[in-house]
Order: sequence, then C-alpha cells, then structure tokens
Amino acid sequence: MGLQSSITALLDNRFLVCAFFILYHSVGFAQQPSERLPEVLVLDSLRYAKGAFRVDVDSLNFRAQTRALNLSEVLSSNTNLFMKDNGPGMLSTPTYRGGDATHTNLLWNGIRINSPMLGTVDFSEIQTGHFNKATVISGTSTNLFSTGGMGAAINLNNTPSFTEEYASIQSQIGSFGNTYNHAVVNQNLMLGKVAVAVRVSANMVRNLNEFSYINNSTPSNELEISRDSKFNQESAITSISALLSRKTSITFNSWNQRSRRNVVSPVNQQIISNRNQNDTIQRMQLILNHQASDRVELKQVFFYDNNSNHYIDTIAYINNNNKYYSIQSLSSLTFDLGELHRIDVQYLFQFTEASSMNYLGFVSDIRNEGKLGVTGTVDSKRIGYSVGSRFSLWRGNFQSMPFASAIFKLSKSWSFSTAVSRTVRIPTLNEVYWNPGGNNALKPEEGNTAELGLTLRKNKTSIRTTAFFGDYENRIRWLPKGSIFSPVNISTSEVYGVELFAVQEFVFNDFNLQVKPIASYLQSLGRSTPNADQHSLTYTPDLLAQLWLVGEYKGLSCSYHFSYTDRRYITSDETAYMPDYIIQNVVINWNRKNSPLSIGLRVNNLADIPFQNMPWFAMPGRNYQFIIQYTWRANTFS
Repeated sequence: MGLQSSITALLDNRFLVCAFFILYHSVGFAQQPSERLPEVLVLDSLRYAKGAFRVDVDSLNFRAQTRALNLSEVLSSNTNLFMKDNGPGMLSTPTYRGGDATHTNLLWNGIRINSPMLGTVDFSEIQTGHFNKATVISGTSTNLFSTGGMGAAINLNNTPSFTEEYASIQSQIGSFGNTYNHAVVNQNLMLGKVAVAVRVSANMVRNLNEFSYINNSTPSNELEISRDSKFNQESAITSISALLSRKTSITFNSWNQRSRRNVVSPVNQQIISNRNQNDTIQRMQLILNHQASDRVELKQVFFYDNNSNHYIDTIAYINNNNKYYSIQSLSSLTFDLGELHRIDVQYLFQFTEASSMNYLGFVSDIRNEGKLGVTGTVDSKRIGYSVGSRFSLWRGNFQSMPFASAIFKLSKSWSFSTAVSRTVRIPTLNEVYWNPGGNNALKPEEGNTAELGLTLRKNKTSIRTTAFFGDYENRIRWLPKGSIFSPVNISTSEVYGVELFAVQEFVFNDFNLQVKPIASYLQSLGRSTPNADQHSLTYTPDLLAQLWLVGEYKGLSCSYHFSYTDRRYITSDETAYMPDYIIQNVVINWNRKNSPLSIGLRVNNLADIPFQNMPWFAMPGRNYQFIIQYTWRANTFS
C-alpha cells in the first residue's frame, strides 16, 4: 500500500514534468559526472579567516551522498555537525563543537536567514537540490559573515551559469510511502547586448512516514507503526543574472516554499491528532556587483524575508500563528592594496517585525553590524593572513569582535594554519519577549575561540586535522522555572577537541576507489553558577566517526557509508543519556557512458538497527529509495 501511495503521489505531481519541458527547449547529451565524493577540504585563507571545507550539493551532479537529501542529511553524513533529528521531515537542528542550535548561522549567498524569533533554522526543510554548493565555516571564522555563529556557519550558494545550458529531472520512490521530485533548468540568452543566465529549481516532497518502530516506553517493547508524521513540501528557487557591462552585474534570487506536517508525538505519549504545522517562506535577494576600478569592487545586497509558522498546540489548546518579516541591506567594499593585500569593509542594516500570540502583539528589532578587515600574503605568498573586527549595535548594546588568522605553507604539500576570534550572540526575540517565560534581562553570549590546523595535500591524498578550543560566558539555556521554562544565562562553558578529515584515492586501470574517513572528539562542559560542578552540556556527543568507501567501474558505482554516534547526555547533571548507535548506508548507481539516464538504489540503515537520535522520537529501520534522473546538456560555451 505504501508503494502504491508513493506512485500515486508521483503521478499527481505532473506540473513538475510539464514545467520542465516548457522551460527547456534545447537538448544536448553529455556523460554524467563521476560518482566520486566531493572535495571537502578547501583551504582559502584569503577569503575566510581560516581554511574552510566545502560540500558540493548540486543535484545535477547526482552524487552518491546527496541524492534527494535535505540539508540535515547531507551535513550529518559529510561533516562533523551533529543533527538533533526528530525523524524524516520532522524538526532537525544542528550542534557543532558544543554549540546550541542557535549557534549555527545559515546563510543564503552570504545573507543570514536564521529566524530572528527562534534564532534557528529547521534543516530538514532545506532541500539541497536547489544549490550548487554548501560551505561550512567554523565559529572562529563566522565573524566574516555575521554575528552569532559561535559554533559554525553554513553558506548555501545557488548561481546561474553563463557558460553552459542544462536541464535535469529527478524522481525518487521510497519505502513508507515517501516520494521526492526535483527539476532544474539553466538557460542562457541575449537581451540586446546584455548576457542573461536563468536558473530555475523546483522540488516536491511527499512523506507518509509509515514505518514500524519499537516503542521502548512500553514494558514489552511493542512494535508499532508511525502514523502521525506526514510531511509535504513544495519549494522553488529562481535565479536571474545579467551582465550589464564588463564591470557590472545584477542578480535576482527568489525562494518560495510551503511545508505542511503533522508534528510527531513522542513514543512515550499518547498519539495526539491534529498536531498540524504549516510553514510559508518568501525570500528575495537583489545583488549588485560593480568593479569601480582595477582596485575597487563594490557590492550591494538587498534581502527580504517573510516567514509564517502556524501550528495547533493540542496540549495547551492554542491555535498559534507566528509571523515575521525582515529587511536587510548589506554593503561591501573591497580595496586592493597592490597585488598582495586588500581591505574589506562591510555594513549590514537589518529591520525585523514579528508577531505571535505569545508576544501579546507586535515587536520590532533593529540591528546594525559592520566589519573591517585586511587580508593578504607575504614572503613570496608562503604566508597568508587575515585580521580585523566585526562590530554590532543592538538595543543600545555595542560589541566588538576581533579576529585574526594565518596560514603557513611549510612545503609544497604541507601547510599549518591558526585562527583566533571573539564571538557574540545576541538574545533572540523569543528569548526576550516570549510570554510566559521571556527574559528581558538576558545578557549577550560571549566567547573566545582558537584553532590550530595541519594539512597535507599530495597527489591523491588529502589529510587535515584541527584542534580547537572555546571559552564562553553567559550562555543562554532554557531551564525550568516553576511550571514553565525560561531562558537564563548560565555562568561559563568551555569546549575543546580535535577533528580529522581525510580523502585517499586509488586508481586501478578502469576501477577507482575513494576512501574518506571523518572523525571528531569533543568535550563540552558547563557550569550553571560559578561555584557549581562542571558537567557535560546536553545533546553533544563526545565522539563522531564516519567512513565513506566509493568504488567506480565504468558506468557502475557503489558507495558504502558507516557512521558512529557516541552517547549524548540529556540532563544537565549527567544522570541520563541517549545510547550510542551505528548506521550503515549503501548506494548503487548505474550511468552508461554518454547516456543522459542515471538509475540508483539507496539502502538506509542497512543492518536495520532500532535507534533514537533524540529521546522518545522513533527513527526508521532499513528502508529503500529508488532514484531515476534524466539530464540534458547543451554544448558548453567557452
């Protein structure tokens, strides 16, 4: 019955197919890109305050680990971000290097899109098929983009191509009545003497999520079927770029999304019907780039975000509707001091107005931020550096956040990097105005972070290890205060640990093998008062380990993914924890040479292990996804 429902839902979504053929008229065939894992260790000290790593997510490339996956799934299987996940299509928020969900900034083409009410983004609602790549930057470097990213920042980029034309449609039918459909088109044209590139991407997700699970809250561990976690979503991103002249370009981006889901009940509670949630998102960007001279580059970005979150709380009998709109203006100036050094200046203005039944009306917020930095190279480009500071003015509170970094090329293959930064996170609207429980006396969270990194790049080998440390004050945690929860500043916390990323490639005639281990060890400790004992912070695993094996032979490829997640404490006194677990996934893909057709099969949770990522929220056992993709490519332009 689940498969029949999936096929019916797929056929009902015919508009994707129709839109695809209407938008794209030229057909050209080319060989699909290889099934290799993306390069994830891109060292670029001149752009970021430290070496960053990149995860390519463009669905056109049909990579083994990014097919039909949302951002939560892609990042959790390619980085050391731990995703706090309530199930497929349900709430999923990140924690990285001991940070909370509010400590990870999500950026869209460099503009922060975290909810000003919650301070977070639900990563399960972000479909990666819309984007060309995702860049993960640690908290030590996020001052280059915005405040608040004490853990990390993830920048999503979608850019139309002026050099190629393509179109692709992808469909997936999976277990439990789950389907996914995606189409993308990139078209080039001339309007008089103006070159224009248009990229349109559309997604449809239909999840019934009717999977069986063990209810560990019952004495006999009864086997039950999940029937209250449906998820439906439609989303589209349109990007139009125009080269107005040799020195000036303009880009318009539009992101529209609608999501509906049943908020899943914990397994230790009676299933409550009508726990419905509806999210509507409208985002628009206007990006202007102008090369004023050989040394001066100007960039102006205008951003509008309108977000509505409606849900029915059947426990408190509240029909709640949270809304906000936000306007941002980001002005940037880059001035080259010769060939080796440059100055970066940035100013950000943000106005937000939000409403909620729990605010007792409307609240507004104004934020001013700036950045001044210098980057460059010395000693025949063997040493790269970045130094500067971000400034923030919010509700009369002025903050300065200096940062500095350096990279040293020890040899052709080896490099050493170091970075330090001060970070600040301003309380969110909910933390201040939520009624009951809001706390208008909250102080901003403040911290200092440092990193040391060592990188080897030689032939087909890439290895990077990074040691990190963070010391924070006034961290905000929601703690029980009588019968309600209220945000309070805890005294101090500190995090330290080490991360490893490596890629090794082997070539044997027509057979290629890639091996990619990823691992992190973390200690995240905090005190509620200056004299209190130090305990591990909740929902932060000490150890994360992954291994990717990807083999290719002519048109056939197979990937194996192993991941281990250590136990996580769920109480602030370390009296209760979630057990560790191991998950294995396999993807098989076939793509005949010069054929536009690709066919894939994905098996998740290969060993069918019962596990819970978050307490009392069931996760699916072994499940299958059949994926088919058809791609047209026109001739590539020089």
